[in-house]
Amino acid sequence: MGEAGNQELLEQLRQFAEFLGVPAVRRHIFLCCDQTKPKCCGKERSLAAWDYLKLRLSELGLSEHGGIYRTKANCLRICAGGAGGGGLSRRCLVLPV
Repeated sequence: MGEAGNQELLEQLRQFAEFLGVPAVRRHIFLCCDQTKPKCCGKERSLAAWDYLKLRLSELGLSEHGGIYRTKANCLRICAGGAGGGGLSRRCLVLPV
Protein backbone atom coordinates (compact mmCIF):
# COMPACT_ATOMS: atom_id res chain seq x y z
CA MET A 1 0.00 0.00 0.00
CA GLY A 2 1.46 3.35 -1.00
CA GLU A 3 1.54 6.63 0.92
CA ALA A 4 -1.80 7.75 -0.57
CA GLY A 5 -3.40 4.45 0.48
CA ASN A 6 -2.02 4.82 4.01
CA GLN A 7 -3.39 8.36 4.30
CA GLU A 8 -6.79 7.20 3.04
CA LEU A 9 -6.86 4.36 5.57
CA LEU A 10 -5.85 6.71 8.40
CA GLU A 11 -8.63 9.11 7.44
CA GLN A 12 -11.18 6.28 7.38
CA LEU A 13 -10.02 5.16 10.84
CA ARG A 14 -10.21 8.73 12.16
CA GLN A 15 -13.77 9.10 10.86
CA PHE A 16 -14.79 5.77 12.36
CA ALA A 17 -13.26 6.74 15.72
CA GLU A 18 -15.26 9.99 15.63
CA PHE A 19 -18.42 8.03 14.78
CA LEU A 20 -17.82 5.84 17.84
CA GLY A 21 -17.25 8.86 20.07
CA VAL A 22 -13.59 8.09 20.82
CA PRO A 23 -12.52 11.77 20.96
CA ALA A 24 -15.02 12.36 23.81
CA VAL A 25 -13.79 9.44 25.96
CA ARG A 26 -12.74 10.52 29.47
CA ARG A 27 -12.94 7.16 31.24
CA HIS A 28 -12.70 3.53 30.15
CA ILE A 29 -14.35 0.81 32.24
CA PHE A 30 -13.02 -2.75 31.98
CA LEU A 31 -15.38 -5.31 33.53
CA CYS A 32 -14.55 -8.96 34.21
CA CYS A 33 -17.38 -10.48 32.25
CA ASP A 34 -18.35 -13.51 30.19
CA GLN A 35 -15.17 -15.33 31.18
CA THR A 36 -14.13 -18.44 29.30
CA LYS A 37 -13.49 -20.11 32.66
CA PRO A 38 -15.17 -18.00 35.38
CA LYS A 39 -12.83 -17.55 38.34
CA CYS A 40 -14.23 -14.77 40.53
CA CYS A 41 -17.85 -14.51 39.46
CA GLY A 42 -20.36 -16.77 37.77
CA LYS A 43 -20.95 -16.23 34.06
CA GLU A 44 -24.65 -15.36 34.45
CA ARG A 45 -23.90 -12.86 37.21
CA SER A 46 -21.14 -11.20 35.19
CA LEU A 47 -23.40 -10.89 32.13
CA ALA A 48 -26.14 -9.36 34.31
CA ALA A 49 -23.60 -6.81 35.59
CA TRP A 50 -22.58 -6.05 31.98
CA ASP A 51 -26.19 -5.54 30.91
CA TYR A 52 -26.80 -3.24 33.90
CA LEU A 53 -23.65 -1.24 33.15
CA LYS A 54 -24.71 -0.73 29.53
CA LEU A 55 -28.23 0.26 30.53
CA ARG A 56 -27.16 2.63 33.29
CA LEU A 57 -24.51 4.39 31.18
CA SER A 58 -27.12 4.84 28.46
CA GLU A 59 -29.72 6.19 30.91
CA LEU A 60 -27.20 8.72 32.21
CA GLY A 61 -26.12 9.73 28.71
CA LEU A 62 -22.57 8.57 29.38
CA SER A 63 -22.17 5.89 26.73
CA GLU A 64 -21.11 6.49 23.14
CA HIS A 65 -20.40 10.25 22.88
CA GLY A 66 -20.97 10.73 26.63
CA GLY A 67 -17.35 10.17 27.54
CA ILE A 68 -17.30 6.65 28.99
CA TYR A 69 -16.17 3.57 27.08
CA ARG A 70 -16.76 0.02 28.33
CA THR A 71 -14.99 -3.23 27.53
CA LYS A 72 -15.61 -6.82 28.56
CA ALA A 73 -12.42 -8.34 29.94
CA ASN A 74 -11.99 -12.08 30.28
CA CYS A 75 -10.08 -11.71 33.58
CA LEU A 76 -8.39 -8.62 34.98
CA ARG A 77 -6.39 -10.69 37.50
CA ILE A 78 -6.76 -8.01 40.16
CA CYS A 79 -8.94 -9.80 42.70
CA ALA A 80 -7.65 -9.60 46.26
CA GLY A 81 -5.82 -12.85 46.86
CA GLY A 82 -5.48 -13.50 43.13
CA ALA A 83 -7.99 -14.55 40.53
CA GLY A 84 -10.67 -16.60 42.22
CA GLY A 85 -9.05 -16.07 45.62
CA GLY A 86 -11.03 -15.42 48.72
CA GLY A 87 -11.68 -12.04 50.23
CA LEU A 88 -12.63 -8.80 48.57
CA SER A 89 -12.89 -9.05 44.81
CA ARG A 90 -12.39 -6.30 42.22
CA ARG A 91 -14.16 -7.11 38.97
CA CYS A 92 -13.98 -3.67 37.44
CA LEU A 93 -11.16 -1.33 36.50
CA VAL A 94 -11.76 2.30 35.52
CA LEU A 95 -8.99 4.18 33.77
CA PRO A 96 -8.77 7.86 32.92
CA VAL A 97 -7.97 8.47 29.28
